[in-house]
Amino acid sequence: MLELPLPLASLNGDSSVHGVRFAAGVAECLWEDSDGTPYRLQVRTDTLYSEADAEHSSVHLEIEELATALPVDVASGRYQAPLDFGGQMRLVREGRHLALGRRQQEWPFLLRIRGYRLLLACPVRTLEDITLRPGMD
Repeated sequence: MLELPLPLASLNGDSSVHGVRFAAGVAECLWEDSDGTPYRLQVRTDTLYSEADAEHSSVHLEIEELATALPVDVASGRYQAPLDFGGQMRLVREGRHLALGRRQQEWPFLLRIRGYRLLLACPVRTLEDITLRPGMD
């Protein structure tokens, strides 16, 4: 797993997330840190997967390098599904299915926010496509 860049690394796991949405190529949610500090997290992407729109008291943000988690076809450079059934089921549970068929060079990362459920998963082209701003404006 990729180490989170600052200020993302400073977000506390005892936090709440709400307002998960996707519009005009931007996935967005409101993050309330355990000390009550509000943030708006935005990610430029073309796809969002979410099992819930809110989670309270226990959420974690992670950015994964997809090439370390999924097989990549040598000829095409595209992500493939694992061959085993268990690997395929993990693929969906972790939101990695969003990367299938995409070029590894174009979409190297997957951003995930999870609590008891997967709140937000989306493929990311560059870490600069992720912004975190204080406030709920």
